[in-house]
Amino acid sequence: MQKSVKIPTVAEALRKLSARCAVSEQAPADLLRKMRGWGMSETDVAAVMERLVNGNFVNEERYARAFVNDKFIYARWGRVKIAQGLRQKGIAPSLVQAVVSEIDETEYRQFLCELLEKQLPAVRARNVYERRAKLARFAVGRGFEQYLVFECLDTLVDESGELD
Repeated sequence: MQKSVKIPTVAEALRKLSARCAVSEQAPADLLRKMRGWGMSETDVAAVMERLVNGNFVNEERYARAFVNDKFIYARWGRVKIAQGLRQKGIAPSLVQAVVSEIDETEYRQFLCELLEKQLPAVRARNVYERRAKLARFAVGRGFEQYLVFECLDTLVDESGELD
């Protein structure tokens, strides 16, 4: 037996999604995907999205800024990974570039160097070059730019004489 799925009306969808948006920032693409998953028609989806945007429940720029803040501060991601995450959420490339570039450069570099310094004792290697490579892979995997990673690694080497 197949279960019949009730497709929500515009008013029901608006109520559900506005409550969801009131709790946390939502990407417009995620909301579109959710409504399409409910089986709503494209005209109903467009009507709900228009009302959510007009009611300021959904704001792509506000979502992008919140995403950048959360991923940089809490998840400890670099610019590359943050930008990639925003692109996956369907945020416009020009907006991605704008909000990612708002990260304070001094704070960003300091954060990266502190991250590498904290990771340093956990990295086991036979020599300095292998340790340096492992640290670089770790930081690049977190989304930090390669040239900045090597600048911070050079700073760590200068301060300690070695990477030990």
